[in-house]
Amino acid sequence: MRKKICLPVVFVLLLTLLFSFASCQKDAADDGATTTEAGTTETVQEILTAETDEPSASVSETESETASQTEPSETEPVETDAPTESEPAAQQPEAPSADNNASSGSFSGADMSISISGVRMSPNSNWASYSSALGEPSGVTQAPSCHFDGMDNIYEYSGFSVYTYRNGGEDYVYNIEITSSSIATDKGIHVGSSEADVLAAYGDGYANRSDSLIEYRSGAQSMYISLSGGTVSMIELYSE
Repeated sequence: MRKKICLPVVFVLLLTLLFSFASCQKDAADDGATTTEAGTTETVQEILTAETDEPSASVSETESETASQTEPSETEPVETDAPTESEPAAQQPEAPSADNNASSGSFSGADMSISISGVRMSPNSNWASYSSALGEPSGVTQAPSCHFDGMDNIYEYSGFSVYTYRNGGEDYVYNIEITSSSIATDKGIHVGSSEADVLAAYGDGYANRSDSLIEYRSGAQSMYISLSGGTVSMIELYSE
């Protein structure tokens, strides 16, 4: 009888122990799960924190790279050849021109006379004082005077001619015309001289000038120098 009662009691005790052991295992498992979940939560937070921090670092690095790209880089100066002063071209001596030589000469009433065959002649003088010294002319021509009443006499010689007008029964010289290169003025101008020579001798104080004629004037008297191609072709000493 005791043996039958003991067996159920033992069985109950075993069940109680098993139930107690199962309860302890369950509690331990619940604690572990809590720990695991807590640990998992912490790990996720750490991961989230790390991921949150990483973009900040990336942004900083990106800003740094952008700043480095935007900053002007120091470039080495490119060496260029310094401009050299151009050397002035060698100046060629200017050819003397007519106007350049003009300032050296001048004209006055003293230039209104000329020496021919040792005889000094000038306009507005008595022809009789020259005629005997000059000898017989090669020709004498009369023509109505363009400047005075009556007739003009033209005494022709080799290389020059003398024009006279009548006044009180006597001839007076009013024009001496020179066509020979052997007769020169006191300043050396003769047929064949250049225009530049004329301007050098008598200056630029002329009364009139063209390609074919230069007139120098003193009072009522004029020196006419005819030109042909820039060369003297005739010289006239004229008085009104």
